[in-house]
Amino acid sequence: MSNHAAWHHALQTYFSVALFTLALIVFFLEWVIQRHRQRTNIYEILYHWTALFPLGVYALYLFITNAIFSNIIQMESLQKTTTVYNVGLANAVIATLAISSFTESYGFRLAAVIASSIWLWGTAVGVIYQMIAQRNIIWGNLDAWFWISVIIPFILIYCIIKLKPANRPVSYNPL
Repeated sequence: MSNHAAWHHALQTYFSVALFTLALIVFFLEWVIQRHRQRTNIYEILYHWTALFPLGVYALYLFITNAIFSNIIQMESLQKTTTVYNVGLANAVIATLAISSFTESYGFRLAAVIASSIWLWGTAVGVIYQMIAQRNIIWGNLDAWFWISVIIPFILIYCIIKLKPANRPVSYNPL
């Protein structure tokens, strides 16, 4: 692994953990401050900071490193092709959805959670598949980045279930 690839891998791993930790700290601080208010919803607060930091800001970072700086930073598992750029664009979509969902409606948030869960769990399954298919069982592949990709969708799905509006009528509109 080149120095650039090693640096990128370490930054990718620790930055995701730092953003997840930051989200938990901000969540806890806001919850402590807001819990005395009558209308405070703990799931709303948790959703906000989880969608913003470990999902939105981290996906934005991955977009920048993959799509903009792909000439400088070479990833170990991806060749220097349009694939790296396409992964960066997919991360831009996830970043846009996650950051935009911070103040949006339930329906928009639901769409953001579905899209990000498919993307993050898809990448996690891809890592496991490559480990098995290539018989490349290196436990370092299951680093913090991998576990953040597994945990974040669970948190967001749990929050979105708890945030579902009560007595929401089921409507059908084919247009």
